[in-house]
This record gives sequence, structure tokens and C-alpha cells, in this order.
Amino acid sequence: GDLEGGRTARVQLIADGTDSNTTSIVFSYARQIVDAYTHQKMKERIRERPFMDRMPGGVEIRTRAWFNPNLDSRTYYVPALIAVMLLVVSMLLTSIAIVREKEIGTIEQMLVTPITRLEFILGKTIPYVITGYIVLSAMFLVAMVLFGMTIRGSALFLYAMTGVYLAGNVGLALLISVSASTQQQALLTAFLVVMPCVLLSGFIFPIRNMPEPVQVATFLNPMRWYLEILRGVVLKGVGARCLWPALVGQVTLAAGFLTLASLKFKKTLS
Repeated sequence: GDLEGGRTARVQLIADGTDSNTTSIVFSYARQIVDAYTHQKMKERIRERPFMDRMPGGVEIRTRAWFNPNLDSRTYYVPALIAVMLLVVSMLLTSIAIVREKEIGTIEQMLVTPITRLEFILGKTIPYVITGYIVLSAMFLVAMVLFGMTIRGSALFLYAMTGVYLAGNVGLALLISVSASTQQQALLTAFLVVMPCVLLSGFIFPIRNMPEPVQVATFLNPMRWYLEILRGVVLKGVGARCLWPALVGQVTLAAGFLTLASLKFKKTLS
């Protein structure tokens, strides 16, 4: 109606600003499409009415980025770097936990104790989970002081899900440590696991742009689910009601990795 009456028509485009790079590209494409449409409409109106007294109306696009109005890159990168740091710390430190005892011979002392496999795994898990919490708190403090980042959602829910994320990472690292023969082998295997986890988490490349088999493989990546939870709580202020798929994926992977590590470990010298 506005266009037919010679007035400017307004179109609103709303995008999720948590991924600032993708949102900027979307806005740029949208402006190009609107500009091309407006130019085409003007040519048609001028061709139909070459002697009209005023120029025909066009289309004006008004953009709005939710959760990140200024499209600041730090809003996207800082939470992701927290997830990467937790992954690196929990994986590399824990991957040598059991194999180190094999190399120095203290594993034999453990074998004669009455503790169960589950108790041994928990004993190797809890210290590194606590270390991860310390790293998380320190990085959040730095992010708040230097970058002005705030947690919009429930900090309690975020810390609870961080514990699940750390448990899953530690379980995977213990599985590597149980399977390795030397510390060097365990560290190299951990590095081999960390890099695909980062690349397939959605931090560098959007998951929806990956080939379908790779998208399916990301379901086994703890960092993929934790990034969704972290950005949802920190940037959007949502909770378990909106993040339940990521919550289920995170809990399932953590339980699965810890169970496999417990089953793989045997209280025998072999």
C-alpha cells in the first residue's frame, strides 16, 4: 500500500546477534536485496509514468540485532574462549592422570587397596573438576572487569552445567589415559581430540554450514552442547526450558564417557 501510494515502505529484519559475524553478513545481504528491489520498482514506475511529478516510494529496511545490538565481536568470542580453555585444561591435565601412575609404579600400590573402579575414577575426576571451576571463575572475573560482560541468566544453572561439561571432558580424558601406555602417547592423543572438538563446536564454523555427516558427528562433542548453554545463559538469559536439548546432550555424554572410563579401567597389572 505504501509503495502504490508513492510512500516509503518499512521492513523490519530481526536477527540473533550472538554470532556477530554471521549477523553482519545477513544484514548486508538483506540491504543488497532491498536496494535491488527498490531500484527495480523505481525503474518500473518511471517507465509507466515518465512525467510524474514526484519520485515513487521505496523500501526502507530497519535492522535490529537481539542480544547484541552493537554486534560486538567480544560478545561472541569471550564466552567461546572460556569453553575452549575449560576443554584444554580438563583434557590435558587429566589425560596423564592414570598413565603417569603406570610409569612411576604407584599404580601397583593402588591395586592392593580395597577401592572400587568407580571410586578410583571419581577420585581422579573431582580434583580436575574443581580446577575447572577455578579457571571458569577467574575467566569470568577477567571478562567482567576488562570486557564488561555480564551473566544475564542464572549463574547457578550455568555453574551446574559447567560441572557436567567438565565431568564429560574429564571422563573422555580418563578414557584416553586408561588406554595409553605412556604420558607422551596420552598427551598427543588428547591434543588430537581437542582440535576437532574446537573445530566442530560451532565456535569457528557454524554447524548448520557443515556437511550432514559432520553435523551428526558434532553430537558426540561436549563443547558443542556447552557452547549452546553458555551463550544461552550469558547472552540471552534463558534457562533449562529453552536449553533442554543441549542439557540432555551434555548429561548423556558426561555419563557415557565416565562409564566407559570406569569399565575400561581394570584393577590388574595388565
